[in-house]
Amino acid sequence: MANSIPLSVTNSLIHDSFGMITLGRSWEVGTEYRYGFDGKEKQKEFFNEGIIFKYRIENPAIGRFFSIDPLASQYPYNSPYAFCENSVIAFIELEGLEKFYAPNGTFLGQIGSDNSIHVFTAKNLEEGKKWVNNAIYTEKEGRAQATSWNTGIANSLSVTMTENLFKSVVDKTLLGTIAEGMLSQTFYQLILAMPENIKIDSKANATFTKPNGDINIGKSETTDKKILGLTWEMTNNANIKRLNMHRSNLEQTKKEFVIGILKIEAEALLNMALVANELGIADATSQAFTSDLNRLNNGEITTDQMTDIIANWAYENGMIIIDGKEKLARDVYGGQYDAAKKSK
Repeated sequence: MANSIPLSVTNSLIHDSFGMITLGRSWEVGTEYRYGFDGKEKQKEFFNEGIIFKYRIENPAIGRFFSIDPLASQYPYNSPYAFCENSVIAFIELEGLEKFYAPNGTFLGQIGSDNSIHVFTAKNLEEGKKWVNNAIYTEKEGRAQATSWNTGIANSLSVTMTENLFKSVVDKTLLGTIAEGMLSQTFYQLILAMPENIKIDSKANATFTKPNGDINIGKSETTDKKILGLTWEMTNNANIKRLNMHRSNLEQTKKEFVIGILKIEAEALLNMALVANELGIADATSQAFTSDLNRLNNGEITTDQMTDIIANWAYENGMIIIDGKEKLARDVYGGQYDAAKKSK
C-alpha cells in the first residue's frame, strides 16, 4: 500500500513570491520532482525554470508570462503579461473557471472559464457560499482584484478535486463525504491513487466492492462510517492482485494462508485507523491499538510490524459476518483453504 508505508522526502523547495526557487534554501535527492510552485509543473526549456500554468508559462525570474492573457481584452487596464496582477501577496493567479459545489452536490456557482472543481465540507459551507457569491458579484462588475481575493478565500475553505475524481462520483451527494475524507492525508493519497475507471455510488445500504471494481457506499451510513468504509474498500481494491496471488498458493499451511489474508486486510484496518486519527473520528481499530499506533507514529515500530500486530490479533479475535451471523475470520478463511485444496 503506497499510503500505508513511511514516505521519504525527496526534495524541499522554497519559492519566492513569483515562484523562483531560492538559492541555498532548496534541495533535491535522486530523480527530480517535476512539480513545484503552486503545484504546477516546471519547464526547464523556458527560462531555465519556467512554470506551466493552464494556458501560459510564467518566467518566475521576472514575474511575467511568456505569452499574453487569453482574456486580455476583458481587462484593458492590466498588462497582458502580468502575473497575479502584480499583487502576489494579496491575490492568486486565476486560471479561469472555478466551479464550487455544496457537500450534497448542489452547484453553487462558477468564476471564469476553466475547469477547477471545489467542494465545501458541511462545516465550511455557509462561509464558503458567501465568498463564492462575492466573487461572482465582483466578476460581473469587472473588479478583477476583488474577484481574485474572494475566490482565493473560497478556495481556502474548500477541497479541490480533479475532474476525473469528480466524474467518478456517480452519486453527487457523496461529494461532501469525500471532500471531508480528503482532509486526511492517508485518505487523500488513497483516493488519488484509485484507478480512473472506478465509480463510487450509494444505491444500496451496504458498503462493498462490485465485481467490476466499482464501490458502493452504504446509503444510510453516517459521514464518518462512509469515510472509513470507503477507506477499507479503496485499500482492498489496491491489494486485490496481491490477495489473489496469495490465495492461489496452496503449498503454504492453512495458518500461513489465513494469516497472509489477514495481514493484507490489516493494511485496510490500519488505514482506517490512520484516517480516523487524522480526522478525529471514532474507529474500533484505532481504539483497540492506541498504544501500538502511538509507537508507530513515534517511529518505534514499522508499518509492517504494525500490520503484523493487527493480523495476529485478528487471527485470534477477528469476526466476519456471513449471512447475518458472526464467525471467526480464521474459520472462514480456513474453510476456504480446505475447499481449495480439496478441489485442486
